[in-house]
Amino acid sequence: MPLSGAAHSWLPTPSANRLLSREFEDGTVCFDPDTGETLLLSPLAGFLLECWAPGAARPMSDAELLAQVLAINDSATEADVAQALVEQALSELHRAGFVTHGT
Repeated sequence: MPLSGAAHSWLPTPSANRLLSREFEDGTVCFDPDTGETLLLSPLAGFLLECWAPGAARPMSDAELLAQVLAINDSATEADVAQALVEQALSELHRAGFVTHGT
């Protein structure tokens, strides 16, 4: 799911909207009360999930999500590095079933 190829838009799935989560230093622990499953997400994947307001989710493009990450990053992270990290986090969220391609 490369960000540099064709532009994608992303949307949280219904399962992402029902998650109970708590942030820790090394990631975000998510609990799905419907399935009883618990999952540890990377800090960046947890942040990306927070980019969508509960109940008011709209598709967000790769570029919008990257801009969100770059806006909060205090370090001088290069855009290429940030792009690769966002790509990994979106892949993580997609594999977990928490995001899907929007329209």
